[in-house]
Amino acid sequence: VIVKVREIFQRINGGVSASRSELLLRMLIAALAEAALMTVEMDNPEEAMVDVASVIEGVMKAMASH
Repeated sequence: VIVKVREIFQRINGGVSASRSELLLRMLIAALAEAALMTVEMDNPEEAMVDVASVIEGVMKAMASH
């Protein structure tokens, strides 16, 4: 996931400073890690994983389309 996020950031953040790009990347990675942790805390982890995967897919598509 981290490699894919880095690839997308490199493609869409051409005009953004390196430090800002790294900050955004780390924030996204932290959010993804939190989402992964959330799945094990839920009553139904399998259902939570489907929801998390859907949200992550939507975010990644939105980022890639810019």
